[in-house]
Amino acid sequence: MLTAGLKTPYYVFYADQFIENYHELEDTFKAVYPYYRIAYSFKTNYTPAVCGIVKELGGYAEVVSDMEYQLARRLGFPDDRILYNGPGKGKMLEECLLSGGHLHIDNRLDLMRTISLAKRNRGQNFKVAVRVNFDIGNELHSRFGFDLENGDFKKAVDMLDREPNISVNGIHFHISRARGLEAWKTRADKLLAVVGSCFSYPLEYIDIGSGMFGDLEPELKEQFRDPPTYKDYADTVIRKIADHYRGAEQ
Repeated sequence: MLTAGLKTPYYVFYADQFIENYHELEDTFKAVYPYYRIAYSFKTNYTPAVCGIVKELGGYAEVVSDMEYQLARRLGFPDDRILYNGPGKGKMLEECLLSGGHLHIDNRLDLMRTISLAKRNRGQNFKVAVRVNFDIGNELHSRFGFDLENGDFKKAVDMLDREPNISVNGIHFHISRARGLEAWKTRADKLLAVVGSCFSYPLEYIDIGSGMFGDLEPELKEQFRDPPTYKDYADTVIRKIADHYRGAEQ
């Protein structure tokens, strides 16, 4: 590695390892469920060179601010490969909807802005996803998304369903500090239960969020007591989703 002349601090990015890790995750999950897609979190590292690699690999951009949304567009991500997520959306929420991007409604403000836009543009149809929030048994409860247990999620979906030019085509869930297989199994079970109990029509996608262990060095693995591999996640979580929809097709 050439570091002569560089002043600290600086960031070293191993593009080859990133691409190898991307392919390993994608190939492992697609072997179980061929419709799986990766959406890269820009907030993790929105260096254009990194995000550009994701675009070239065919991945989606997952953005949580107007700045990240505009960056994804400048890098050439098609509108239908941009997911606008998060609780703090700016004025680009409307642009995302009007351009056919994937908008994830996170809160009541997002909900009312979306409905207002749809009412002003009755000649255009809009597709949106809704973020759901539920307990997965890890003693953490996210403050983001619509709560499932108190009925807020179903109320939000019902409000959207009443608009003739809005279609709910997806749901999203994410929670931090829940990398274990049991937490992921609970996540998958509850997401599939949400699909069955809150929707009378098929969804185009389920966004299962993130928070998995990657390929770790041996010394780091020892600290986590044999953490799961991508194959473990695929067999426990992705196979459950694949089996559910395979059964629905039969």
